[in-house]
Amino acid sequence: MCEKKIDVTKMVTKTISTSSENVFVFPLSANIIRTISKDNEIFFFRECAQRVSLRNYLDKCIEEFYEISKKGISIENFKQDIPIETKFSDEYVEKFRSYIDLQKKFEKDFYKSLYNMPKYLQKEGFNIWFGKKSISDTSMKKIGLEKKSNYFDSILPFFLSYISSSISTFKQNEFVKEGDYECFNATRSLATYEIAKILHIENLVAKSELVKLQVDKRLYYGVMCNKAPGVRALDLKVPITPMFQRDITSLNLLDSLCYQKDHFLNNYNVITNNDGLAVSVCAFDNDNVWTFFVSPTLSFKPQLSDSPFVKDGRVNRPHLSKEIVDVVLNLSDKDLIPIQPYLNNLQLWAFKKRLNKLKSAIQNSMLANPKFVLEDNEWNIDTLKEELCGKYGKTYTCIYDSYESIENIDTSSLLK
Repeated sequence: MCEKKIDVTKMVTKTISTSSENVFVFPLSANIIRTISKDNEIFFFRECAQRVSLRNYLDKCIEEFYEISKKGISIENFKQDIPIETKFSDEYVEKFRSYIDLQKKFEKDFYKSLYNMPKYLQKEGFNIWFGKKSISDTSMKKIGLEKKSNYFDSILPFFLSYISSSISTFKQNEFVKEGDYECFNATRSLATYEIAKILHIENLVAKSELVKLQVDKRLYYGVMCNKAPGVRALDLKVPITPMFQRDITSLNLLDSLCYQKDHFLNNYNVITNNDGLAVSVCAFDNDNVWTFFVSPTLSFKPQLSDSPFVKDGRVNRPHLSKEIVDVVLNLSDKDLIPIQPYLNNLQLWAFKKRLNKLKSAIQNSMLANPKFVLEDNEWNIDTLKEELCGKYGKTYTCIYDSYESIENIDTSSLLK
């Protein structure tokens, strides 16, 4: 119901070639992201993997894990301390390979057991970010990894995190036939960027495009995103400005149209001026599972927020930018043609319903408050105070302005 099947091999128009020396992986979140260094720029790539059998998929993931463990991971745009070891000697990794090979050989239904890993990790509260870096021997045995010594204790947390995320991705794409490409996340990221362009706010999200990536002799299809300017909001606490308020509110509007719930402090960068003040934002990870959900409502609450963008038929924010209001109120079905390749008929129906409700909410807000819509030079300290007083709940502006440090935020849900 929330998936649009696309043939990436036919839709891709751009090929990127590089060597494995320029490619690193960040494997410690729900999505496995490759970081690519090319022409003195950084790009992020998420693969649209071709669907294969569970056995072949897990063998591929395990083999990639060995490579990553020897090479080390990328921490580009990520300043939190990594709480586990992620790089090991070739000798140690090869001994771990021998251990896994023995498990494959002697453990009955090894692949089916390993497939249940996420369930047992969740049951035992496994979370490397909060100090829970191991599970019981009983659970280890149930996932096909019988433990006979402590020799591999340093690499197991990394292995469990990586393989569990990989299995979750495999499960998420169970509806994809073998031989087809997994595009559930790709279509969301691509459609979001297209809508941002339609709204003339593409500067507020990382550029996304479908590419063919050639790494030495390996070929991948997937979405490549530019590195967002600025510093991740979770890693940077600076004073905000009225221009920050304007732009992050426009991002909030985009998220409401796209049914995007996941743009918390970990999923957008803050852009500062020469005085070190926050003046704008740029969001990334625009492919949350809820994005383009087939619901016509605009009254949903974003992650860790109590503030829907539209409430009681009005925009639940003190002001909107005149530039984006003019675009929204004049959008027609013809303007939405660029998103049609990425959304199915139900998703398009729901999006148009949300768009019409947003138009109505904007018009109602303009009638209720003649100063609701602001020119760029009208955003000021008073408009900031108006939003920060709490009348509108935990808006995007309020959330960034109020947090004090990473230690005071429960980041466990942000990394799922």
